[in-house]
Amino acid sequence: MLVDRQAIVDIAGYGYPLLNEDPSGLGELYASFANPAVAEQFGQYGVFDLEAGIALLDEAGYVDADGDGFRDNPDGTPIELDFKVPNGWTDWIDAVQIAMETLQEAGINVSLSTPEAAVWTSDLIAGNFELTLNSLAAAANPYLPYIRSFNPADFGKSRFTAPHWENAEVVELLKQYTTIKDPAEQKAIMDQIQLFVAEALPIIPLYNSPSFFQYNTTRWTGWASAEDPKYAPAVSVTNPARLLQLLDLEPVAQ
Repeated sequence: MLVDRQAIVDIAGYGYPLLNEDPSGLGELYASFANPAVAEQFGQYGVFDLEAGIALLDEAGYVDADGDGFRDNPDGTPIELDFKVPNGWTDWIDAVQIAMETLQEAGINVSLSTPEAAVWTSDLIAGNFELTLNSLAAAANPYLPYIRSFNPADFGKSRFTAPHWENAEVVELLKQYTTIKDPAEQKAIMDQIQLFVAEALPIIPLYNSPSFFQYNTTRWTGWASAEDPKYAPAVSVTNPARLLQLLDLEPVAQ
């Protein structure tokens, strides 16, 4: 509630990302899977509302106990948070700095550190961090981002499991999802998983990234576009759909 997501989208993302205020983490990309109960029960916690967030902190006993201008834990011990993001990742650094402005305005003592990307990755894999900006995998349905983030068997293998959040019921539901073919039953399982994630908030969604892509129709046609988003065309070793883009091209008669 203390993070101005729209400012991050407009400034750090130059207006390209889509706002994600969904506590389940899914957002616009998986809108067809959305469980309305998530918005009803937890939606307020995904929306920027500085005054309401400050009020909740006060109510929970996170106040400035020692008069240093920053909030402390209810037992009086200080709160000091390090926001870790890779050195040189300028758009991510911008996003973190924007988030820090309103966090500090609310009295949260948060600072920025920018280790080299390899060090940052190792720290996320080991769970050696307090706050960070990370990303989720994209796929045709929410199974991949959820299993990749919250499967205990994968903890310590990649930075995408950085939350190290474990919920046995979520793991069991994800296993069930792979054994069911009926879309209605699959949707029911995803509905349950979303509620578990939204209640625990192991990740705080900010935005859905765009798929950056440039093309030229002078010599070739058949490109994926906003009007015909037939697949993700980005040229990346992690995107096998780029082969479909290549096969779909047709030469322009010269």
